[in-house]
Amino acid sequence: MREIKFRAWDKKESCFVNPENLVIRADCGAVFDREFDIELHDIDLMQYTGLKDKNGKEIYFDDFYRYNNIDYLVKWNKAKISLLDIANGDIIDYITGGKIKSNIYENEYQITGKHTEIP
Repeated sequence: MREIKFRAWDKKESCFVNPENLVIRADCGAVFDREFDIELHDIDLMQYTGLKDKNGKEIYFDDFYRYNNIDYLVKWNKAKISLLDIANGDIIDYITGGKIKSNIYENEYQITGKHTEIP
């Protein structure tokens, strides 16, 4: 069984925050800061895939993953982890042996919505 964990991006401050301080309400999915007891509206959660790249770095959904000099975005596709080619939108099954380049929030890519979501 894979480990269930998240990392959290604060859209307002443009930085990752400690997910251990966050509480997610199961009934509605609202995210609260445990320390300050306030609801957070500008947090995006990124779930751990349970996989690691060739360097042992944890892979999260919406990470940029490079394999054979092609950059992909790690996505959930129906019932499996897939790689979305950011250059042309092609979707392939996950391939081991690549490495994490960055994530959807901290990157040098100029990509459009067409190449960040699986239809």
